[in-house]
Amino acid sequence: MPWEITLELPSSWRMWNVKEISVLLPPPECTAVGGRDASRESPSREGAPRAGAWIETYALFWARRQGMWREGCDEHGTWRALFAENEIAGGGLEAFQDVKGGETMSFLHLPRTDVELHYEEFGRGKLLLAVHGCSPDHRLMTGCLEPVFAQRLGWRRIYVDLPGMGKTPGRPDLASSDRILEVLLEFLDLAAPGESFAAAGESYGGYLVQGIVRERCENVLGALLLCPTVEQKKDRRALPKHLLSWEDADLEEYLTVDERREFASCTVVRTRWNWERFGREIFSGIRCADGEFLKRLTEERREFRAPADRAEPFWGPSLFIAGRQDGMVGYADLFPLLERYPRASLAVLDRAGHNLQIEQPRLFEELVAEWLFRMESGAC
Repeated sequence: MPWEITLELPSSWRMWNVKEISVLLPPPECTAVGGRDASRESPSREGAPRAGAWIETYALFWARRQGMWREGCDEHGTWRALFAENEIAGGGLEAFQDVKGGETMSFLHLPRTDVELHYEEFGRGKLLLAVHGCSPDHRLMTGCLEPVFAQRLGWRRIYVDLPGMGKTPGRPDLASSDRILEVLLEFLDLAAPGESFAAAGESYGGYLVQGIVRERCENVLGALLLCPTVEQKKDRRALPKHLLSWEDADLEEYLTVDERREFASCTVVRTRWNWERFGREIFSGIRCADGEFLKRLTEERREFRAPADRAEPFWGPSLFIAGRQDGMVGYADLFPLLERYPRASLAVLDRAGHNLQIEQPRLFEELVAEWLFRMESGAC
């Protein structure tokens, strides 16, 4: 019989005025958390689980699976997990995994760079590494890519948190694109040694993916660049005007001043629906980022030391998607990049800014599905 657990959320985690959640749990059939065998825990009464750290964690995991709960941070920007017997902040959770092996939330220690890198993993098959932009966390990429895989098998998706963002801690010596690229390459060496993989990146993550392609060209199946940064220095970017396409008349009633400013800075279709996705997938990560680390990641330190134009052409299936009204990174800088990616498709979408995946979700998902098909077809 399933168990029903009610969890009260800390005030700093409550979203949309939800104070508690009830979760139906299938009884665990294997190790749930940290190597503990849930089947050996003694129940409190009538077969219900005894309150304890492992069952709280297990309940939160299933709440996420049912779309009822999303991760968050407290007022100090520290990641937290609910526990009945103890509380762990800033990491320490090794993994959650359901009995079917569908999703894993993990930290991986990278000895060469001495980084505890947080990532989420879904599915089995060909590897896809997804890299978010600067300031948000992995939820930006899971939010837009996982719907594509809802009816698509055969891909193992790994979504990382970059240093200083999400749950991955930052250090001053890591605040450069070369060092962050080193972290990502070491992660690939340990998580998927010798495997071929596809790589997807949004904004600054798209810039990092270009570095991955340059360094591991022979192992990369294909590349997806979503609203990517090509020029790190803003005064060198060819930027269109950031024109508003649509805004719900009553939208401002639901947003704080900070929320309105952040949403307006990169969005040209401002609806309540788009805000809800932006809040869940992007703004929630921005609020948790390490501000001091991001200050150190200046324009100069974001540029790779090795000039990108010296890279060899990449012949794998590629996809570049840009917003016609993206006033942050633009779209015109992608045209010269096509010469280094002979098999790249380029789509510039109207009514789309820097959050193209939210403003034009159907077109985005169709384009990504076609890119995946090109890699699956074996014509790489």
